[in-house]
Amino acid sequence: MKKLISRLLILSMTMMVFTGCAENTKSNTESTTESAVESNTTNWEENTHSDIVDPDYDTVFDQTKVQEINIKIDSEDWKAMQEDLEENVSTQNKAVGNRAEQVRPPMINGDISDVPANGGPAGEGPPIVEGESEGDVQNNRPDERERPPLIDGETGENPQVRESEENLPAEGRDQGETTTEGDYEPIWIESSITFNDITWDHVGIRAKGNSSLKSVVGSGDNKLSFKLDFDEFEDVYPEIDNQRFYGFKQLNLNSNYNDESLMREKVSADLFSEFGVPAANTSFYIVNVDYGEGSQFYGVYTLVEEMDDTGIDNLFGDDSGNLYKPDGTAASFASGSYNDESMEKKSNEEEADYSDVQALYEVINSEARLSDLESWKSDLEEVFNVDGFLKWLAVNTVIQNWDTYGNMTHNYYLYNNPETNKLEWIPWDNNEALHESRGNREALSLGLDEVNDNWPLIRYLLDDSEYNVIYDSYVDEFTQDVFTEEKMETMYNNYYELIKDYAYAEVEGYSFIKSDQSFDVTVETLKSHVIERNEAVQTYLIQ
Repeated sequence: MKKLISRLLILSMTMMVFTGCAENTKSNTESTTESAVESNTTNWEENTHSDIVDPDYDTVFDQTKVQEINIKIDSEDWKAMQEDLEENVSTQNKAVGNRAEQVRPPMINGDISDVPANGGPAGEGPPIVEGESEGDVQNNRPDERERPPLIDGETGENPQVRESEENLPAEGRDQGETTTEGDYEPIWIESSITFNDITWDHVGIRAKGNSSLKSVVGSGDNKLSFKLDFDEFEDVYPEIDNQRFYGFKQLNLNSNYNDESLMREKVSADLFSEFGVPAANTSFYIVNVDYGEGSQFYGVYTLVEEMDDTGIDNLFGDDSGNLYKPDGTAASFASGSYNDESMEKKSNEEEADYSDVQALYEVINSEARLSDLESWKSDLEEVFNVDGFLKWLAVNTVIQNWDTYGNMTHNYYLYNNPETNKLEWIPWDNNEALHESRGNREALSLGLDEVNDNWPLIRYLLDDSEYNVIYDSYVDEFTQDVFTEEKMETMYNNYYELIKDYAYAEVEGYSFIKSDQSFDVTVETLKSHVIERNEAVQTYLIQ
């Protein structure tokens, strides 16, 4: 009964918001002139829409509540987006072995039990089959339902980084994964965004993700991750020139793919930040999308700050340095692997100057490491924040995350900090963190003994006794000061209370949750994981 009342309240609130949205938002099918008038006279406010104000972190990344974003997209634009994904992503799915016919993990569906018509908050679930109770639909998901493909590498040859397998880096792109920053980028389409009863018109929106995008599209699921760009269409609509969302040009709405707790992305970012590792700001949102068929509740998302928009300036106070998002062979920094193409520049692209990241590659693989260790370390520390990397490595290894450096050649940024002229390591895309494995992929051990020289930033640093001591000290400090049972219990309980009603209201086809119970159990599993990792750390440190 409490869940029913909660869902009815959520539905009521969402319908009220969308009523206002429908009255105030201009259709994309109207003329450009009419849209310009609407933007200039009705929606545009200096403190919310202009680029002359500082990013309002307190409003956009409010940590005390779950906020709501309503997205409205013209039906023809939505159709174009789906056709683009079908043509490019589905084609790649078939090209890598038609995983739709392979053994797959269960589709993580949403709760559809006592949600009113049109779903939870503005959603619609499938009808209950005759003879099936609402509880049956909610808690007993048919095994034969459509399921997402395995992430690349979860069948066939084990991609784990083990000495016995030559510790070869697993690459997203080379394994056929869709990359939104490489060969294919989903198309931008127009949308209107409503938040806090304020509307932003002609906002660019596109699907985002690599293996997650391919999996969602391949499974026929609808819970896409989105990237928003508030002045993407300023050349078409000059009236939105330099339009911002409370000072932000771009933002990411991550769907919490493959995460039944819906909180791994956020918790990981919180932990990195608390321990002094530079990381993006995040917060919880619920998302509703209307693409011409009425408002649909898309569930709980994690809003993630864009690094090459406000993130770098917020973290370092100066965003004029080179920012890279490595993805591909060279992202391992293994000897003989370097190429500019894998070091995607996110700033200063026209200069095409890769000398800083090339210097790191040359130093880490220099013969001086074997002939003059102290000189090698001095050269390395001149171009790379070694201490910052070891701090990240300690946190990442304690909390466990197989989907990043040491296993995979992606999911981090490098930034040349103008203040120090050193490259800084910035973690990214942490939805696979906080558990030991996914399929055949396992997180690295605390001692990292299995990592070989195909991952030189780990292997060569930890081969040095001084760096190894620093790493161990950070492992100890992190578990003593941040990743404690008491602190994590409080964090998980707080986030659980924030999002549980919205998690319960998620519906099939727009959720990665199997049932209300599986959401609850997964959160409890996260708490148990903290205890297990603290015990593992204590065992490791006394060896």
